[in-house]
Amino acid sequence: MPGGRDMKKVKSLDHNGITVMFMAAVARPQWDPHKNEQFDGKIGAWPFVREEQILNAETKLQSTFVALETVTKDDVQRMITELIIPAIRHKMPVHLMQGIVYIQQDSAKIRCAGDVMFVEEGRKGGWNIQMQNLPPYSPDFTVMDNALFKSIQATLKTLPAPLLSAPVTGLTELLSGVERGFEALTRDQINDAFLSLQKTMECTMRVQGSNTYELGPTGKEQLQFEGSLPVSILCNPDAMLACRAALDEATEEALEAI
Repeated sequence: MPGGRDMKKVKSLDHNGITVMFMAAVARPQWDPHKNEQFDGKIGAWPFVREEQILNAETKLQSTFVALETVTKDDVQRMITELIIPAIRHKMPVHLMQGIVYIQQDSAKIRCAGDVMFVEEGRKGGWNIQMQNLPPYSPDFTVMDNALFKSIQATLKTLPAPLLSAPVTGLTELLSGVERGFEALTRDQINDAFLSLQKTMECTMRVQGSNTYELGPTGKEQLQFEGSLPVSILCNPDAMLACRAALDEATEEALEAI
């Protein structure tokens, strides 16, 4: 699994009737030789909100945020181009500029990888950031899975109910709670998600690329406890053989059709 791969997902988080759509992005945690420190894998989490001016109790205008009821393709495009790509350049180890950094989206309908603004932004500063679609009907192929979002959701349960009862303060607390929950994600949690993705890829190779696979136990928790968790999971030879057989069969069918 390439270390420079980035994953993102649109997710709806709510608390006490307040609902906000978020986009979150993570990458594989790894050592950053330029900064001489560990990169924790957290790119960022951003809410889909707009800023409005309202009158306060003193009849003075003040700025506040309002959640977007509907998130459009343009909203997603702006967030990726204006927030996510700059955050990737700022946070990810600079040695990854030598290769391609993929943003894997979980919905092919969200945006077009050939968008001019995206291409220009993705190539700024010498980077090569590209878009890659998630395979159809393959929810296990996303890193920002339910396990990571459940961890963020758990943080929201600690928010004080009185503050959340008012629309303005409630939304502010919800945004702050999601930010704290995202920052609380550990390197181990994110790294485990990437290792799970590798295992999922191996499982689908066993069934020649189908999504009829079954995810069995991986023993990652025990290996992590023993301090011997691998950087990458060694692919099972049977999975390699099944994959090669499928590719050979597809090649033969293509040649016969010529």
